[in-house]
Amino acid sequence: MKASASTPVQVTTQSTPGRVTASDSCPSDWHYFSGSCYFISDDTNSWSYSQAFCKQRGGHLAIIHTPEEQTFIWDLLPRGHWNAYWIGISDEKVEDDWYWVDGTKLVGGFWEDGEPNNHDDDEDCCYIVKTEVLNRTATKSWYDAPCDMSRRWICEKETDVHSKSSSVQDVTNGSADAHMLKTCANVTELTSELQALRKEKSELEKERSQLKAIIAELEASASTPVQVTTQSTPGRVTASDSCPSDWHYFSGSCYFISDDTNSWSYSQAFCKQRGGHLAIIHTPEEQTFIWDLLPRGHWNAYWIGISDEKVEDDWYWVDGTKLVGGFWEDGEPNNHDDDEDCCYIVKTEVLNRTATKSWYDAPCYMSRRWICEKETDASS
Repeated sequence: MKASASTPVQVTTQSTPGRVTASDSCPSDWHYFSGSCYFISDDTNSWSYSQAFCKQRGGHLAIIHTPEEQTFIWDLLPRGHWNAYWIGISDEKVEDDWYWVDGTKLVGGFWEDGEPNNHDDDEDCCYIVKTEVLNRTATKSWYDAPCDMSRRWICEKETDVHSKSSSVQDVTNGSADAHMLKTCANVTELTSELQALRKEKSELEKERSQLKAIIAELEASASTPVQVTTQSTPGRVTASDSCPSDWHYFSGSCYFISDDTNSWSYSQAFCKQRGGHLAIIHTPEEQTFIWDLLPRGHWNAYWIGISDEKVEDDWYWVDGTKLVGGFWEDGEPNNHDDDEDCCYIVKTEVLNRTATKSWYDAPCYMSRRWICEKETDASS
């Protein structure tokens, strides 16, 4: 039971440094549940930094064994676009062999469908997610991710007194943990900068390769005579033609699903160079057809031809027509960090996601796959 502000907190001489006894209240920014106090961070950092932060305060990253504890913690978290918090479990030593930070082996867990998936063979730490999607549940909210990613975190420290040897070890390790915390911060900052530079280099190299491919294709087409009838419209295929081999036909249009990733503006330029544009979607049938073409994955995202770059929350298609309705996920578009002006479709491994609630807004410079469309009917 928490003591009121006017009532002194009585602490016995037997209390353990770095711990609170069962008769104490948790610190003001910690939350009590079933013998433990929990701290929810506002800052973000790597998994190792987060664990060092918790240890320096007499605890550890949260260890969660029961649905009741999982639900209590999840209820503490705010909703957001993708609010992610490290907890105290990893499989860094042996892939798919998950252990808590106290050395005990994971039994069960509260993983999202399709998780953990060790995407790119580099996801060895676990976090909880809480989003603005109301039908997400506490007991399906764990994901694996690279341990050097920057996330918020959840600390836990038990209110019961640990053994003398454990307590002495905690005190002895206090200064070492503080030093580790500072060291981890420096290493994490340098690692983040290095990763950003590597990512930028990779994207530039990919864009260069794509531009070379486009130039080669243009040069090849320039040297090949093109037969055009007087009735056909440049950049279009007629209704009697079939779509190109890597395009898909639906209701008067051909659709292309990219494998590469790039910015929204690059994607639109790519589609225009092929006589089309980023996909314009007006009906549930068209939306469902396109969505069914997309493969499932961890977070498979594809640009479509709509943005509100000119005026916030005033969404227009690339042909200049204004959006009416749309197929947004619950809570979208949310213009997170005032920088999300372009729209993409998502298809994940979660089977209960639906085609008609799959649009998200995002920064236009983000690297995504894309969907092109070109109509088969002649232009007016």
